[in-house]
Amino acid sequence: AFREVYGGPDGGAGCVFGVSDERLGFYANRQTWRKLKPGETTYWVGMFKDDPPKPEDLMWQDALLGHWTELADGNKWLVPVARQASFDNGEIAGYACLLPKRSKFTDEGKWVEGEVSAEYDRLWNYAQKFAADWLAATVDEDAVSVELDTDTLYGGAVEALATNYRVSAVECDMLGLLTTSTVVAIMRAVIDYPTLMEWLKFNPLPPEPVSNS
Repeated sequence: AFREVYGGPDGGAGCVFGVSDERLGFYANRQTWRKLKPGETTYWVGMFKDDPPKPEDLMWQDALLGHWTELADGNKWLVPVARQASFDNGEIAGYACLLPKRSKFTDEGKWVEGEVSAEYDRLWNYAQKFAADWLAATVDEDAVSVELDTDTLYGGAVEALATNYRVSAVECDMLGLLTTSTVVAIMRAVIDYPTLMEWLKFNPLPPEPVSNS
């Protein structure tokens, strides 16, 4: 939905786009706006001060399955699972990509699963990078020397939320969604860590053998 306005945040004319027609327009005293310049185009992102959009207002209709995760705004957001944990005969079998993939028709005349669809490629790369960093930080003997990469945390968190919601880094910032804790929670949801933790409640791992030497 959109509506023309003749006195926007900078006093100029333009169009206001929104997720619905309700209250669509520019209301200087009731809204907060942020000016952005991507490339050569200047645009503004705004929201009502007393009524910022909720997750249900911003969710895409084709949102991917995932884990509901409470963010810094106090709301629960659906974080898509990219790297799904799998189990077999009471053992952790490994992980598989849960993101939509391309289908390929082989020379043998069969349809097979191909690589991750291009629109989810960035999220998959973030998931793989975070999984490797998280494993190193929690399992490796040299864990004290391992630090989680800030670009992976924040870039991956925004990419995950943008997969299921009409948000970018700017909207995440204006809505106050991200903190040093919530970005980790989002990325753990992306790699299906909550499922693994739930499984471990009922299937605890055996203790590490102790050497007497």
